[in-house]
Amino acid sequence: MEKAVHQAIQFDRKFLIKLVMPLIIEQVLAVSVGMADMIMVSGAGETAVSGVSLVNTISNLLIYVFTALATGGAVVASQAIGAKRKDTANTVSNQLILICFFLSFPPVHSQFNVSHICLYVYSVFNSNIVT
Repeated sequence: MEKAVHQAIQFDRKFLIKLVMPLIIEQVLAVSVGMADMIMVSGAGETAVSGVSLVNTISNLLIYVFTALATGGAVVASQAIGAKRKDTANTVSNQLILICFFLSFPPVHSQFNVSHICLYVYSVFNSNIVT
């Protein structure tokens, strides 16, 4: 009876740790970057810290959206590969790459424009900043 129970378990603890560890490291690095940003601007005042905090929140949201898209695409592609339909898997992969590529343009473009505007507005109120 014990042997049948052990055969039903598909993943052991070592395999799950190997699977989850890169995800944990990724999240720790993402949080560390946000904390480092806030530490670097903490000398500039409360306004700068709250601005960096706002940007970090938006960045994390975008990271989660693209992670969800990638995970969903990987699941659908894996199902197609498991069903021996490589043409469907290729189609799913191509669509996922195109969707992520085109969805990434508006945030990146707006980030560059907004950062210049914010820096200018901040420099108007603080004469120590050079634009």
